[in-house]
Amino acid sequence: MAIVVIPAFASATIDCRLVPGYSHDSFLADLRRSGAFAPAPWWGGLLLGAGAFQLYDGTIQHKLLRLHQIRYHVNVVPYDWTWNILAAVMLAAGLVLLLRAHRTGRG
Repeated sequence: MAIVVIPAFASATIDCRLVPGYSHDSFLADLRRSGAFAPAPWWGGLLLGAGAFQLYDGTIQHKLLRLHQIRYHVNVVPYDWTWNILAAVMLAAGLVLLLRAHRTGRG
């Protein structure tokens, strides 16, 4: 049986320096003003990538390689179905957003 240790405290610092002299907000504002930032393809790519990873994680890592499970000591079938169905929904939503953006010339 695996022993899982959860630390009492964890922290992370994210460095968001993009371009010298630009803050995060001013960089995004410049992208929006110039029309270079399109939210639909961005969200589409994010959902497509997250859904692909979640489907890979749920099928390859959970079932094929048995590296880790969603839950332990319970029937995992409902959790597996939920995990993989949500992955498919995210994949489909991301694909729809990307295709719509491509058709309208925004992506």
